[in-house]
Amino acid sequence: MVRKEGFFMFHRSKGFTLIGILIALAIIMILGGYYFKEDELTEKNYVDTQIDKSKVAACSVNRQTLSANITAWTIQHPGENVTLEKLRNARYTVPRCPEGHDYIIDNDGNVYCPVHNPPPTDRRSEVQAREGSIQPGSSTGAGGAATLDRVRRQIGE
Repeated sequence: MVRKEGFFMFHRSKGFTLIGILIALAIIMILGGYYFKEDELTEKNYVDTQIDKSKVAACSVNRQTLSANITAWTIQHPGENVTLEKLRNARYTVPRCPEGHDYIIDNDGNVYCPVHNPPPTDRRSEVQAREGSIQPGSSTGAGGAATLDRVRRQIGE
């Protein structure tokens, strides 16, 4: 079966046109300028700001994981002070901050990050930390001994 061509024949060029390439480059330059433009307030660009936000979120999740592991360890070892070394020896997961620092565990079992959620320094901040109102968005939670007491009350011991 032979196909007849119409009266008007259009020749399609193979490849990209110069106008198409220039438009694509202009769009890439506009988007690149937005993503890599530095903010005057923080002196960081959009990409660095998003990376910092993801590190804060990862640190929060790591603190929650460590807090849960502290609770489990405390239930198995009542009356003992928990340390990162004891958790590692008991084969519990002991995450680190995305910035590469170890977490800090206080005597009450609260988990702090030296970078994203430092431990309170004065007495008022310590009371706020125990009440859970120290930093909005932080997730230190009630850890260790306080959680153990709550679990014991729930199971009726």
